Amino acid sequence: MQVGRSRWAREVYVPAIDDAEIECLLVRAQEMARYVESGALDAGITGHDWVVETGAAVDELSELIYAKQRLARRALGSGCAGDSAIREPRHLERKVIATEVVHITENYLAKHGVKARVEFSWARRSQSAATCGRDCGSDWTGSSLRANRLRIVDTVLESATVFIMNRAAAADSWKREKAENLILICRALSPPRAKLALLLNVHRDDLQAVLGCSTRTQEADDFHFE
Repeated sequence: MQVGRSRWAREVYVPAIDDAEIECLLVRAQEMARYVESGALDAGITGHDWVVETGAAVDELSELIYAKQRLARRALGSGCAGDSAIREPRHLERKVIATEVVHITENYLAKHGVKARVEFSWARRSQSAATCGRDCGSDWTGSSLRANRLRIVDTVLESATVFIMNRAAAADSWKREKAENLILICRALSPPRAKLALLLNVHRDDLQAVLGCSTRTQEADDFHFE
């Protein structure tokens, strides 16, 4: 029995699904990897950046190329004011960086041998750098950095939406098959430009042979018609 949960909350956090063997929950992307790692959830969808940021020991089964604004991978970049003297990673020495992904940023600085102060910010990371007196911010390259008139210094991490799974659950053949079926459905939502269509006129007697060929491979060299 669930206690203290309104009808609105049930609709928002427990979405309906037509598979009686699957229960769905809506979880913040920032928290998903930890829930999956702990086994509270068997699988989930989140960003690769949050898997890296939390250090969660999960299996990334598939990359799902879609995002809120565009269907592509995204680059997490360090940005600073356009007139700043910061032009490359070494110029971040002893600077103050505002970001939501503290560990990713600290690892990036360590890789370049740079010592700087990294501050956590709930605000848009680029907004913090632009308006709160911070030297630099880590944010997704694109509209957010441009809106705050920040210039990209370097790419910190490339990320995409990923389907993750608890490692013990992934070893369960039944759960693994369920997960792979969900991945197949998610991949079907990929952009149309990533798909090819082939229109054929086929004699009825040859139809099964053609269908059998198309299920084995998608490479054109394996299709031979007379």
